Amino acid sequence: MRRHLWKSHISPSSCPLWGCPVCSRGSLRLRRESLNYEETVASKRSQQSVDWCPEEIEFTFNAWADCINENCKQSFAIAGIGGIEQEYTGDEDGSTEWVTFFYPKIVTPTLRMIEIPSRCPKAVKQILEDAFACFWSQPDACAGRIRVAIEALLSHIGIPTEETKENGKQVDLTLHRRIELYTNENPLVGQQLMAIKWLGNAGSHSSTLTKDDILDALELLENSLVEILDKRSEKMAELAKRINAKHNPKAS
Repeated sequence: MRRHLWKSHISPSSCPLWGCPVCSRGSLRLRRESLNYEETVASKRSQQSVDWCPEEIEFTFNAWADCINENCKQSFAIAGIGGIEQEYTGDEDGSTEWVTFFYPKIVTPTLRMIEIPSRCPKAVKQILEDAFACFWSQPDACAGRIRVAIEALLSHIGIPTEETKENGKQVDLTLHRRIELYTNENPLVGQQLMAIKWLGNAGSHSSTLTKDDILDALELLENSLVEILDKRSEKMAELAKRINAKHNPKAS
């Protein structure tokens, strides 16, 4: 996962090298002179204040980007907010200049923020796409969808959703309990899923989650998906075992 892509801003002439979710080969390039922006009414009014400073300027914008893969060329609509900030020019005197920047609130078609294994069930993929779609605009909702994706993933691999009590009554299992059951099978990945669950809980009960929190959850989920569905560690361990058996003199 290339975290910096999801924290980078858009300039009037370029956008981050987001991967194209349609062809999975190309990356996005901002369409020339397609970015349009206007200052908000509230921003204009704030300039009447004696305490006003340029950093308080707020824009709304829309733009178009295209996949650079000649066999794809999918178009993407982008909209969001912007402003201006001071950046150092790099001169020895430490001088600065005002730079206009923009952050997306929505990109459509939805971008794919993590690598999803080909074995990933369709239901989990759809939930993740919903999570990606609200990353910029609703971090808390994004965390909630990631939590739901874990539930669907556990169901896919056969972790039960209910249990029978001693009195014979069927009761639903909480996500916490289901993760505990999976942790008995795979402690390392189970701990990662539990960490994601706690972030999802925080998103459900407050509005304090940051983009870094969401990126943490997605990075853990990306690894968990590969470990659960592709069994990467098991494959690497088996590969190492074969190499050692073949090339280690002490093994013969």
